Amino acid sequence: MNPIVAVGVDVGKHTLHVVRLADDLGAEYQQVAPSGLGDVIAAWRPDVVGIDGPSGWASSGKSRTAERALMQRGIQCYCTPMLEHSDRPFYDWVRSAHLAFDACIDDGYELGRSVPVRRRSVIEVFPHATGFALLGGRYPTTPKSEKRAARVRALELVGIETPGRASLDRVDATLAAFTARCAIAGTVITYGDAREGPVFVPTGASA
Repeated sequence: MNPIVAVGVDVGKHTLHVVRLADDLGAEYQQVAPSGLGDVIAAWRPDVVGIDGPSGWASSGKSRTAERALMQRGIQCYCTPMLEHSDRPFYDWVRSAHLAFDACIDDGYELGRSVPVRRRSVIEVFPHATGFALLGGRYPTTPKSEKRAARVRALELVGIETPGRASLDRVDATLAAFTARCAIAGTVITYGDAREGPVFVPTGASA
C-alpha cells in the first residue's frame, strides 16, 4: 500500500486540536481556531481527515442512527438532534464540527459516507469508540486522568507514542487521525447511515 498521511481533528466550540499522523506513525500537533483549519490542511496535504464531531443533523427526533447504534453496542455518546432542536448553546460544538467539514470540502476533500474510503476524503470519527475498539471493550472514562490513560494505552497498542504531557484533546486528535488512516486501509466499520452521517470506527487492535 502507498504511504498514508492522516489528519485528526478534535473539535471544541472555539478551538480545534489537530494531529498529522505520518505513515511511520510519527505525529505532529497544532492547536488552531476553527477558521484556521483550512490553512493547516492546505499545508499538510493529508490523504484523509478524520473529524471528531457530527457531519450532519438527525433527520428526525433527537438523535442520529449512528448514535443509537453506538449506544446499542455499549459505546456512550452525545446525541445530535434535528436542526430545529439545536438552538441551545450546548450544540455550538456541532456547528464547529460542521465548519471543520466545510473547510476540508472547500479544499477539495470528498465527504466519506461508506467503505471503502478514497484518498482525499474527510470522515466523521469518534475517539471514544476508537478506544473501545482498540482496548476490546469498555474502559474507565472518569476521572479524566483515567480516561486519558486508557486512550494512551489504546494508541500504544497500535504503535503510536504519546508525549507524556499531551492533553486529552491531543490524544483524541491522534485517535481521530489513526481512525482516518484505518479508513483508507479498509480496516473500519461504520455506524449509521449516509444521509445523517456515519461514524467510522476501527475494527480492532489489529487495525
